[in-house]
Amino acid sequence: MKKKGILLLFLVIIVAFWQVAFLQNGMKWDFVDAFLPSRYFFSESILNNQFPLWNPYLLYGTPIFADLVSVFNPEFWIVGNLFGYSNITLQYMFLVYILVAGVSFFWFLKQFDSEYKISLCLSVAYMLSGLTVGNAQHLAFVAGYALLPFVMASYFRFIRQFNRPNLAQLAISLFLMVYASYPGLTIISGYFL
Repeated sequence: MKKKGILLLFLVIIVAFWQVAFLQNGMKWDFVDAFLPSRYFFSESILNNQFPLWNPYLLYGTPIFADLVSVFNPEFWIVGNLFGYSNITLQYMFLVYILVAGVSFFWFLKQFDSEYKISLCLSVAYMLSGLTVGNAQHLAFVAGYALLPFVMASYFRFIRQFNRPNLAQLAISLFLMVYASYPGLTIISGYFL
């Protein structure tokens, strides 16, 4: 994908979600009630050089492995070690996942040799679709929705050519889908594969 295409997708996200991008309004409901406490605890533990075994902020305390979105998600480790989680970083992670959805759908369409402009327009439609906007409070849904085209494109590449790079790409995409996405979405995508 050309840099102009990524910039265009980024600008579309800023225009479409300007209230989130410029921090005029915050995300609501499960975004703040369920995702923020878990991720805040995780980042505070990591920044204090402790492995987060027990989350005291959620439901009178829960083990960290009982969280639906596992601590093996690479996003947790990158953001947790660099910035720490707050409402602001979580809102920007939502926007990053929307951008990933657009880029991965563009890449999926390019696997089938579609035209550049058509792929770009359909990527904008995909990343601003009703599932993204309607489930904005569920970050795991948005992450799975963003990764789904990457998984499908990796699978189709592996089916066409059995080689190690394609196998590694498929393994990475499935790893991300399992550990970053909502479990139900992972199971449903397994039906398609």
